[in-house]
Order: sequence, then structure tokens, then C-alpha cells
Amino acid sequence: MENKLNYSQKALQDLNEIWDYILVEFSNPDAAENVVTGIMNVIDKLDDFPEMGTPLSSMVTMEKGV
Repeated sequence: MENKLNYSQKALQDLNEIWDYILVEFSNPDAAENVVTGIMNVIDKLDDFPEMGTPLSSMVTMEKGV
């Protein structure tokens, strides 16, 4: 079975806010690019290693069948 990553709207909003914060506070578009790209690169590793990290269900209550 092939895995497919889906970024939630909230996750994408958070990444945009991180980008904006670095850009505004430090006036550094290269740093904003590097930080957001670095975050996404780590997340993208889930394609190859879907069991890495702490399961979300151990941190928050998950609904069944959703």
C-alpha cells in the first residue's frame, strides 16, 4: 500500500505563519525559505518511514472511523 501525505489546512496555515514571522521579524527571506523547507523535508520522510515518530493517537484523542 502506498502512503500519501496530506497537509491539513491548519498545518499549511502554520507553515505560512512561520514563514511570515521570520520574514517580518528578521527581514530574511532566505531564512524563512530554509526553515519552512526544512520542516517540510522532515515531514516528507513519512513517505518512506510512515511509522517514525510518536503516534498522534498517543498525544490526542482520536475519533474512530473518521
